[in-house]
Amino acid sequence: MERGGAAGVPGLRPSPLLVAATLIALWSVVWFVVTLVHPFTPAFAGWLATPVQPLLGAAAAWQAAGADGQGPTAQRFWQRFGLASALAGIAAASNASDWLTAPRHPPPAAPLTVSLHLVGGVLTLWALLGLPVERARRAGLRFAMDMTIVLLATGLFLWYGVLRHADGGPLSFTGSTLPLVLGAVAVTALVAFAKLAVGGVDGVDLAATHLLGAAFVSGLATGALHPLLGDRAGLHPEQLALPVTYLLVILAADRQRRAAGVTGPEQTRRESFSTVPYVAVGATGVLLVAVSWRDPVAGVIAVVAMVLTGIVIARQLLALAENGRLLTRVDASLQELRRVQDELTTQATHDGLTGLANRALFERRSREAMGELTGDQVLHVALIDLDDFKGVNDRLGHAVGDALLAVVAERLQRCVRSGDTVARLGGDEFAMILEHATPESATTVMTRVAEVLGEPISAHGHDLLVRASVGLAQAGVGDTPDELLRRADVAMYAAKAAGKGRYAHYSTDLDAHQAADARLAADLQQAIDSAQFDLLYQPIVRLADGRWTGAEALVRWRHPARGLISPEEFLATAERTGLIVPLGDWVLRAACAQAVRWRALFGDDAPVIGINVSDRQLRETGFASRVTELLHAAALPAAALSVEITEATALGGGSAIAMVGELRRCGIRVTLDDFGAGASSLDLLRRAPVQGLKIDKAFVRNIDGEASSQEVVISAAMVRIAAGLQLTASAAGVETAAQAAALRDMGYLSAQGYHFAPPLTADEFTRHLTASPRATSVPSG
Repeated sequence: MERGGAAGVPGLRPSPLLVAATLIALWSVVWFVVTLVHPFTPAFAGWLATPVQPLLGAAAAWQAAGADGQGPTAQRFWQRFGLASALAGIAAASNASDWLTAPRHPPPAAPLTVSLHLVGGVLTLWALLGLPVERARRAGLRFAMDMTIVLLATGLFLWYGVLRHADGGPLSFTGSTLPLVLGAVAVTALVAFAKLAVGGVDGVDLAATHLLGAAFVSGLATGALHPLLGDRAGLHPEQLALPVTYLLVILAADRQRRAAGVTGPEQTRRESFSTVPYVAVGATGVLLVAVSWRDPVAGVIAVVAMVLTGIVIARQLLALAENGRLLTRVDASLQELRRVQDELTTQATHDGLTGLANRALFERRSREAMGELTGDQVLHVALIDLDDFKGVNDRLGHAVGDALLAVVAERLQRCVRSGDTVARLGGDEFAMILEHATPESATTVMTRVAEVLGEPISAHGHDLLVRASVGLAQAGVGDTPDELLRRADVAMYAAKAAGKGRYAHYSTDLDAHQAADARLAADLQQAIDSAQFDLLYQPIVRLADGRWTGAEALVRWRHPARGLISPEEFLATAERTGLIVPLGDWVLRAACAQAVRWRALFGDDAPVIGINVSDRQLRETGFASRVTELLHAAALPAAALSVEITEATALGGGSAIAMVGELRRCGIRVTLDDFGAGASSLDLLRRAPVQGLKIDKAFVRNIDGEASSQEVVISAAMVRIAAGLQLTASAAGVETAAQAAALRDMGYLSAQGYHFAPPLTADEFTRHLTASPRATSVPSG
């Protein structure tokens, strides 16, 4: 602890050493007072405490120096002070021996005793003057004047109490020479303390400094009793001075020990104000009145001068107190200003919702970290994007979404070390800067992220499961922060493409894949502009009689260079780039045109065309109006088309599901496609505004096996649930006659799959309808 006066210092707990010192001091005071009134024998009883108390003070000082958390300045001071205290104890023992063995009193002071006192005083002065003092240069003159006041006042008291009674030269070790030496040492120590009290102290606890000052003052005051004792045998000022003085020293050391390592709130530095010069002037005035009292005229003048001096001092102290109050208010204003500045800085560099670093601070720290790289050092950055977070906002509201983000932020913070940075870049996107991380430790962090985000999150009464796609990248000397973030972004999208809820490491192969994806997006835009797409139609067959009652429109891309491209290769890119919207519009127009042709050929028996509509399309404002406009322009009834949506769209809620409801109100049939393939639930069937469901082919694959197989049980249950909810049930992926028969027997109304026909061109579909309305017979069970 390098600054005194810290808050939070533990309270005083009497230690054995402190209790012993207190008892010794009490004994010494009682013995001295009693002996002063009535001579007390034996004489050695008064000297027992004089060497013991300084030695206890030395022990307390060394304990304070060795306390845990003690700053180097305090350690150095208390070590030196402990050494000075130990010498004072030895000197006291020598002085006691001189007095107890002398044939007459007062005995001459032995050279050893005087030397020990002098060395102890020098060590005390060394310890005090070694403390750093804070003082502005402009305060030098004021400091010098204050020190002059203290020095003159103490010198006057020393002259009056000791020097004028000396009966020998300064080098004669007579009975009055030792008090002179002690007085000189005490004055020196007091001046040193005045330096600290007037100039301010750094390094020692403020309360400990005050206790030391009280110890020096008590030592000087009791030492001045020597002329008053006269020739009283057995009495010496040291018998009272040392026990009392070193009790205060022990209290100061105990305070310093308790304050070690305690850090208080930052204090405003200001020029120190000390009452020491005023006390010195007041004490001199009291001495003047005391020595002038026998002369009435001089006494009156002295009293009036003392009163005037007191009034001036009081006026000065009042002015200083008022200045202190003004400075306190200024300090409070400055602290409030600093608090507001800190808040503004925090707002400028941190996210208000989560408390994490924001994008600006993230970019600054990444630049700083990159600038510190040397040699083969690398910096890791992770980019984290919550999967399907928009659905949470749309379905449950922004309050739930915000609560979810706050919990995610707290969990991400737990995954990193204190020196790493977690930031929220915006929306549901987070980032991490992993400094001094190895590839292995960075991967460990990613695993930890997956684990903590895999735990359910409670947000405003909703238990939510969160998945995140994470991209991890590294960069070294010569790379830029922007390049590092770009790599993490590439890796993050690779994780999403791999199925979400996972992490991916950046590699140059991903750049090649991204470049290919960018070329695919460019080709896709050109394909939309030049109509390089075809629609194929897979029959939807009524299981009761095998009649083709519908057709699912499936888009195919005929690339001029690559030939036929499967939807699995380009639909994800179309969705991500937003090209799914113009592509979907082309599909709608082409399907309406084909519906017109089929209705012209087959009338009301024309197949209903089912169109797959993505979540992105449904979030387009006016999508339902666009569909009805196309139907109206083609003079088609709403029943000519049906819309198929995915479970993810239904689960996402929000504007997409609201648009589904609008389509249904327009009379367009809506079917839930591939039901059971994703995170489906029975509650979804109740909430989603659909009229039918199509079970995923995974539940059809083994439906022709044992009656107790899981697929049979699930498929049979689904059709019963659908009937109970007044929904039609159909199936996809039918590849055998046995599967078709099993589905029919369970109660499914329609199905599609390669058993009936693969996806066909419009002409092929028309020829089949013209030749026979039944593509194949469905055998009975």
